[in-house]
Amino acid sequence: MTGKILRSLQLVLIAVVFMFGMVGSPAIARANLIYNGGFELPGIFDGTQKGLTSIPGWRLSFVGSNNYMKLHRNYAGRAHTGQQLMELDSGKTNKINQDITTTPGRTYRLTFAFSARPTVPDNKLNVKWRGSTIAQLSKNGAGLTDTRWQVYSYEVKAISTKTLLSFDNLNELADGQGAFLDSVSLVEIDRTFIANIDSTMNLSPETGAKYVLPAGAYTVSIIGQQEGGKYDAWNRNGTSVTGCDTAGKNCTKGWEHKYFYKIGDSKQVAVDRTGRYQTPQLALANAPADVSFTLTEESEVSFFVTDTGDTTNNIGGVSLLISRQ
Repeated sequence: MTGKILRSLQLVLIAVVFMFGMVGSPAIARANLIYNGGFELPGIFDGTQKGLTSIPGWRLSFVGSNNYMKLHRNYAGRAHTGQQLMELDSGKTNKINQDITTTPGRTYRLTFAFSARPTVPDNKLNVKWRGSTIAQLSKNGAGLTDTRWQVYSYEVKAISTKTLLSFDNLNELADGQGAFLDSVSLVEIDRTFIANIDSTMNLSPETGAKYVLPAGAYTVSIIGQQEGGKYDAWNRNGTSVTGCDTAGKNCTKGWEHKYFYKIGDSKQVAVDRTGRYQTPQLALANAPADVSFTLTEESEVSFFVTDTGDTTNNIGGVSLLISRQ
């Protein structure tokens, strides 16, 4: 899928695409400044969609005939988090806004999940911060039987105590279908953050956890749930574990941490597993060593796993603590 990032004055942008979320390290955890970013309010009946002119935290830029915010609850695809999602295309294309309390001069990380509506070819999502466009995204949902979420993140800077955030699909075909949005968050950022690679989704450089990172030296460490990650390890055979030795190591099938990263157009680099293990915790205790790389200029970096077998069997993932020196 294509995404075009437009740089604006006083906006420092870092884009990230990965499946199933990103969170901050517990030591530097920040509160989400977005209210109702998961669109769980108001709750609607399971298996339905509902059009509303307002919901907690969000408002329409314009209200008129057949123009509303459309919530889904397990209706035309799974939410990214929770049970509900927002569809921007109601009877008309739409623009939703939230005014956020910010601190002038501070930098924040804006994160959200975007999916095409399954079977719908035309899905557009435009994102604005302080009225300036920071992203224009497009997805084709033809052939999808369920949502296929990607998470995008941008570093943005505040210049006032109130900042307007908006999402729209105004350049999309107004047919009542398209542009699913979920998991919107805004947190003060640090030079360290956590990325979670989902073994069912981030399976190539194209679908990996992608970051457009500024120049600098980076260290990547594998962490687990106790350190704030989503995962302890992943298994390409579901919960199946076979062939382990008496110490729970050297398994034929089991839990592991092998992952890859790719910087721009360069060759992908494998961070090999130290083996396969009987439990995720044992795999985590024997995780590969930290890796480091240096970017001489702003570059896209993608983190992913690979599996040439049946990826529907995959379970778990790899959580990475990414630190800029």
